[in-house]
Formats: sequence, structure tokens, C-alpha cells
Amino acid sequence: MNNNYYLRFQSGDVLGYFIYLIPLLLLTGSFLPDLFLSISGLIFIYILYTSNEKKYLFNKFTFLFVIFYFYLIFSSLISEHPDFSLRSTTFYFRYGLFSLAVWYVIDNNPNFLRNFLIFLAFAFLIAILDGYYQFYNGSHLFTTTPLIADRLSLPFNQKLVLGAYISRLFPLLLALLLLVFKPGRKLYLIIGIILIFTDTLVYLSGERTALGL
Repeated sequence: MNNNYYLRFQSGDVLGYFIYLIPLLLLTGSFLPDLFLSISGLIFIYILYTSNEKKYLFNKFTFLFVIFYFYLIFSSLISEHPDFSLRSTTFYFRYGLFSLAVWYVIDNNPNFLRNFLIFLAFAFLIAILDGYYQFYNGSHLFTTTPLIADRLSLPFNQKLVLGAYISRLFPLLLALLLLVFKPGRKLYLIIGIILIFTDTLVYLSGERTALGL
């Protein structure tokens, strides 16, 4: 029993580090974060297999997600191009597993939110600095990757989704700042500064969807 508990603890610790790194890996494109997300799901399955944590499987979220997942599969099967549609929906279940994995780590690691905030803030800072450097200098700050258009790209990839990256991660960064730190004038000032730099860079990125978000 003690050995199983030790293995679960170690697995949970490893799982936390895989989750920490995803915001940084998103700066490189989609392959590495998708890989880490899938590995996180596998680690979580192992944890469930070696434990009695039934609440992560039998709950309202899991029930609704399973219904939504089968709805996606059904929609793909009756679409005009089922083969193409199933490529994106078949493995969609990994997002549900990842959500449950994050829930598990939050429950079992009291320092998870603070540690994740550190990694997220670091990734966000890299994106902001590189984005403004691209705009004013026409090249990346941290790499020699050439720009392929007038729009801004990710720091370590040529995908033109920098605006989407920071616009989607800003609400998460904001929520973690409010959860981890005590609300006050200093925190609100920091959030205001981040918001100004974020909105300005999203506008400069030229991405209409990101600006709407």
C-alpha cells in the first residue's frame, strides 16, 4: 500500500511538471504541447489505475464531456467528409483527460497554482518581449528564425498566431494572479500594465479574432 502511494505521489509530481511546461511549449507550435498533453493524460490514467480516486471519473463534468465527445463523433460520421472530420474529433477525449489531470494535481499539490503561475508568467513575458521586438526590428529576439510576413509570429515558430496566444492565455494569467496573490492596489496596477501591453500587442499582431477576444 505504501509502495502504491509512493508511486502515485511520484507520478503526480511528474504530471505537474508536464503541465507546467505546456505554456512554454506552446511558443514552439502545436506538436510539443500536444505531445505533453497526451502524456499527461496517460500519466493520469496510470494514477487512476493505481488508486481509488473514483471522483475524477464519476462526476458531472465527465458525464457532460462524454456526451459532448460522442456528439462530435456522431457529427463527424454524418458530415460530408467523415474521414477528414474524424481526424480532429477521434482523439478529442484527451482534452477531457487533461482537464481531469489538472484537477487531480490541484487537489494533491498545494503549490501547483503558484508554480504554474510562474511558468505561465515566464512564457507570457517571452511572448510579449519577442512580439514588440518583432514589430520594431523585423526579427525575433531569441532566435534567428526569419519572419515570413508582416504579421507577428510565435517566438520559436513561424505560425502567425502570436496574438491568439497572448489573448487566450491572458484570462488564465489574470485568474491565477487574483487567486495566488492578495488583491490590492499593487496587484491591480500590475494587471493594468499587463493588460495595456497585451491589448496593444494583439492589435499590432493584426489578428482580428484575437483582438475580438
